[in-house]
Amino acid sequence: VVNVKTDGSVIVNRRTMTGSELGDLLQNLVKLYPEQAVVIRGDEGGAYKNVVNVLNICSEAGITNVAFATAK
Repeated sequence: VVNVKTDGSVIVNRRTMTGSELGDLLQNLVKLYPEQAVVIRGDEGGAYKNVVNVLNICSEAGITNVAFATAK
């Protein structure tokens, strides 16, 4: 699960990550698990562009199975 906070920060497993760190993590996951699914959970009230940025990082890493969730 990739959490996108209202301020645009990205958190995975309780660790705040930069876009490049997230990309590296996802690329490594795809190498191990080619069909790896990713859930992007955006905080309510967060800017849509932040979620789109994470979606683009997923795409660049080769993630094709993406689901969305919202957090209130």
